[in-house]
Formats: sequence, C-alpha cells, structure tokens
Amino acid sequence: MNPIEIAQGIALILFVGGGVFVAGTLARGLAARWSRPRESAETARLQESVQRLSGELGDVHERVTDLQERVDFAERLLARQRDAAPLKGGE
Repeated sequence: MNPIEIAQGIALILFVGGGVFVAGTLARGLAARWSRPRESAETARLQESVQRLSGELGDVHERVTDLQERVDFAERLLARQRDAAPLKGGE
C-alpha cells in the first residue's frame, strides 16, 4: 500500500468516526428533548389560576390581619372604659 491510500483510509476512518459521534450527540439531545413532557395549554391555564388564587389569598390574609388588629384595639378601648372609675352622682 502506498502512503496516499493509507492517508485516505485514516481520513475515512476519522470522517466516519466523527460522523457517528456527531449523530450520536444529536440523537441523545433530541431524545432528551422529546422525552420531556410538553406544557399543554391546560397546564398553563391551571398555573395561571393557581398564581391568581395565591395572590387573592394573600389579599385576604392582609384583610384578616387588619381586622384582627382593629378588634384588638376595640377590645382594649372597651376594657379601659370598663375599668375606669364610675362617675359620681350618676353623671
């Protein structure tokens, strides 16, 4: 065999080996992409609903906290009024 045929053989082996490597890499990438579950329109709609309801729940929590503070304040005022000395002479 002459050196040109040997070089051509080596080049062919490298070319085929490189092609197999690239094809394998692409195949693994595509398989990984296709194996992931796709997000459907229904899933996206449900996620939006959960986010909206979560925001509304946060608003309700703030309102309940505010009302609790108001009730506590009113109870303190009533307790202070109850504990105050009664007025003399029915006034």
